[in-house]
Amino acid sequence: MIHFRLSLTPHAQGRPRTAVRGKIATIYKDSKSRVHEATVASMAAQYCPAVPLTGPLRVRLLVITLRPVGVNPISKRTGQPTGDLARYWNAKRSDVDNYAKAALDALSAFWVDDCQVVDLHAQKVVAAWGESPGFEVWIDAAGLEPGELADAVALAERIM
Repeated sequence: MIHFRLSLTPHAQGRPRTAVRGKIATIYKDSKSRVHEATVASMAAQYCPAVPLTGPLRVRLLVITLRPVGVNPISKRTGQPTGDLARYWNAKRSDVDNYAKAALDALSAFWVDDCQVVDLHAQKVVAAWGESPGFEVWIDAAGLEPGELADAVALAERIM
């Protein structure tokens, strides 16, 4: 299993851009997405295996976004933040799947092809008080879990 954390402000994958030059149309990523992808790839390079992973893979991605200003204002009396200081779900912009696309594109050196990722679990949270934003990534082989094969056989027998 490969596990690492990258401390940087996450950026969601932007919409593809198009340009027409003469009679040729091209589709490309916006500059923010390209820069973010290169930054994540260079930061993750130290965790990359010497040989790309093969076979089906399971990827778990935790996107830790910036804490909004004013969520926990500092008390003038005590000098300490007020309210809940723990992580919480980020149900605001951007979509978690766009963060996942950006991260998976940047981590393409870890595997031979993106199609190997057969199990993807992505979560988006707001950083705890004092925690830096970033990505936490787990990559593992996607073998059968104990009981999965037996459950699949039992389900097939019930259907027939």
